[in-house]
Parts: sequence; structure tokens; C-alpha cells
Amino acid sequence: VVMAPADEQECRQMLTTGFRHAGPAAVRYPRGTGPGVALQPELTALPIGKAEVRRKGRGLVLMAFGVLLAPALEVGERLGATI
Repeated sequence: VVMAPADEQECRQMLTTGFRHAGPAAVRYPRGTGPGVALQPELTALPIGKAEVRRKGRGLVLMAFGVLLAPALEVGERLGATI
């Protein structure tokens, strides 16, 4: 399992997921700082292989993962796309 978080909270969740996963797991994250989202105190695992709709739109779908989520959300807002 290879995971790429979009923010600090998702990174914590992915590290927890990897720790609890029975097989090999890796979390790929970029250098530097994250966007500064609020952290939840509990460590929860994420479902493996499941996508998440971050914005509902019409006619166009943009798929993004990791740090590319933030720019995809900006573009999706202008285009009225589902992200």
C-alpha cells in the first residue's frame, strides 16, 4: 500500500493506517510544511482503496491525490467540477 496525504491530519491517519495494515505500507509526503489544518486528537485508520469526494460539481471530474488536492480544489471551484 502506497499513500500520499493531502495535509497534516491525513498524514497522521495514513501513518496509523500503515502501522495497522498487515502487509507492507509506505506514506509518501513532500518536503516542507503542510497547509496547517487542525489536527484531531484521535489516531484513526483510513479505508484502503477508497476515494473521497471533496467537492460535488457537474459535467467534469478532476481526480487528485496528495498535495495536488489543494490546486485541484481551486480549479474545480472555477470550473464547477467534482473533485
